[in-house]
This record gives sequence, structure tokens and C-alpha cells, in this order.
Amino acid sequence: MTPEPMRPYRRLLVYPLRHWPLLLGIVGLTVGASALATLQPWPLKLLVDVALGGEAAPAGVRAVVGFLPLGNAPLTLIAAAAAASIGIFVLNTAVTAGVQWAWAAASQRMMHDLRADLFHRLQRLSLLFHRRRSVGDMLSRLTSDTWCVHAVTDSLLLSPARNLLTLLMVGAVAWRLDPGLAAVALGVAPLLGASAWHFGRPLKRRERSNREVHSRLLSFVQTVLAAIPLVQTFDTGERNVREFHRLGEQALAQARRSTLAKQGYALLNGLITTIGTAVILYW
Repeated sequence: MTPEPMRPYRRLLVYPLRHWPLLLGIVGLTVGASALATLQPWPLKLLVDVALGGEAAPAGVRAVVGFLPLGNAPLTLIAAAAAASIGIFVLNTAVTAGVQWAWAAASQRMMHDLRADLFHRLQRLSLLFHRRRSVGDMLSRLTSDTWCVHAVTDSLLLSPARNLLTLLMVGAVAWRLDPGLAAVALGVAPLLGASAWHFGRPLKRRERSNREVHSRLLSFVQTVLAAIPLVQTFDTGERNVREFHRLGEQALAQARRSTLAKQGYALLNGLITTIGTAVILYW
């Protein structure tokens, strides 16, 4: 039996599975990005602990800088830390660009497949259905709502895998360096998860209401433009403009409420992260 919360997504998950090679490539690049994320603190450690703190440099670092004119001098180690930081940044940028390119290609193909299936389905529905629905609403479903396959794939497949890999890699490295500090850092994760659970349904309701308001506005514009001869004959332009402004105000009000909910979510997450950072610094 499929769990009740997952039941609406079963049909959508068919579309990403059609493009599994691209998704597999994205997962591979994501593993590389996670590995690079674990290397990002290393140049700073080399700078603070070795170059400025006087600790012994690792054997690999000594072997590399030993060929340079100043050997293991602090200035050489500082330059090595800077070069390593730039190199990690360049690699991370290249991997991120690869992930974005592959993800853009996969998402566009998935949305095109969904649009084609939905367009085929709309042509087979009854005349009664088409009489009850406006053309503008159906155009909105075809052009905008098909973005949901992108969101579902990212939320249910890619983001959990990416975040889990990053958490495991960074957590393993941090635990090896300092178990107590790693436990404090990982303690923030349940709080962020609780924040996402608390704001999940309100954000979903806001987005749905926002989408419905924009659909009504698009349907009204399509209806008016399709009946331009009647609009000009009965001189209803001013009334249509007033109705357009009314629907536009509804859309703006809904957008403001959605933005407020999103900002509240971001504020709480930022507060949790800041408090966690402060605890880590105090530790």
C-alpha cells in the first residue's frame, strides 16, 4: 500500500524515471559537490593551525611545498592555503554548473512530457468538461502547473539525496576532528526539520491560493481578448479594466501573504542557524 501522503505523487514520479541517465549523472555530480563541501574548511585550518598556529603540516602538504623556494615557511603555507581555497572554489563552481545544466535539461524534458500527456488528455475530455472550464485556466495548467514535476522530483528525489550525502560526509569529517563539536553542530538539524514541518502546510496552502488567483486573472484576460468584438460593441472596456484591477489586487494581497509566510520560515531557520553558530563558537 502506498502511504497516503505519497499517493498524489505516484503518477508524477513516472516522468523523472524516464530520464534516469540524466538523474544518475546529477547524483554523481552531487556526490562530487558533497566531497568538495567537506574540503572547504581545510584551507582555513591550514592557514590558522599550521601557518599561523605553528602546528606541524600534514605529510602531503610538506611534500607539495617542499619543492617551493621557501619550503615549509609560514609564507609558503599561507600561499598554499590561498591556492587551495581558490582551487576548491573553481572545482566547486564547475561541479555546480554541471549539476545546474543537467538538472535544467532533465526538468525541461520532464515538463515537456507532462505537457504532452496533459494536452492529449484534455483533447479526450468531454464537451461538458470544456464548457465548465475556461480556456485560460487550461492554458495555465499546461504552461505553469506542469512545473510541479520539477518541484516534486527535486523535493522527493534529488534534494533529500544531496542533503543526506552532504550531512554524512561533513558529519563524518567533523566527528573525526572533534566528536563533541560535531554533535553540537548536528543538533541543529532536528530543529530545522521541525521548522520545515511546521511551516510546510501553511506554505503549501498559500502557494495554492496564489496559483488559483493567478489562474482566475489569466482566465479573465483570455475571455475578454477572445470576445473583443463584443467588448467593443457593448463598450465594456471600463468595466473590464475595473474587474482586472480587482483580480490584480487579490493577486497582490495573496502574494504579500505568501511572502510573509516565506519570510517567517526563513527568519526562523536563520535564527536557529545563528544560535547554533553562536553555540559552536562558544564551545
